[in-house]
Amino acid sequence: MFYQEKQDLALRFGDVIKGFYIATPNIKNPDLSMNKDNYKLDIGISLFYVVMSPCCSIGDKVVSLAPLLHLRQSFFLNPEFKKDFTRINKIVEPEKKFAPEIWKKFSPEKKQQELEEGSTYTVLEVFIYDNHPLLPPYEIYSIKERESIKNINHYMIDFRYSFRTNCDKINSPEQCPLGSKILQLSPQTRRELRHKMSYFYGRIADEDRQFVDE
Repeated sequence: MFYQEKQDLALRFGDVIKGFYIATPNIKNPDLSMNKDNYKLDIGISLFYVVMSPCCSIGDKVVSLAPLLHLRQSFFLNPEFKKDFTRINKIVEPEKKFAPEIWKKFSPEKKQQELEEGSTYTVLEVFIYDNHPLLPPYEIYSIKERESIKNINHYMIDFRYSFRTNCDKINSPEQCPLGSKILQLSPQTRRELRHKMSYFYGRIADEDRQFVDE
């Protein structure tokens, strides 16, 4: 079960909510002189957001969110993902991480490297949300099939798109605008999100491996 049938009367990590905004500063280069005219602030609205704050850290009028996004076209090239897009959330065997056309183009050295690495997470920055009647369907143009694929209602979050929002009504998980809550993950799915997110932020850079014990 991907979603919880009976929702808690509180905000939880991984919840799908609505009614918030995105503010993204855009700059061409870091401005060491702190010139206030060197940035552009884009303010937008996404239909849905996901709560990225851990449950016990929701409060003090602050919450971290990420917009719920449409899937990428590239996901439809991999037959393993098309069977079940939520496989992207889990550890995957080396040959199934890539579309067959891409795997065939790998050099023997690259294939051997992938096989030696073994089963790992794929598309590390992404977590897929399963379809649900409350998530509106959309369509994506398929490069491979050269036509639009309709009635898609899987969505995704990209960990890199997380941002902070201040809201006067968020004082604790229980004291918050619960009318904005749409869906709640099951405990099992929330654990999957926590594990993949932890892996994304906690993996050790290759250049640090000789200095740091895993």
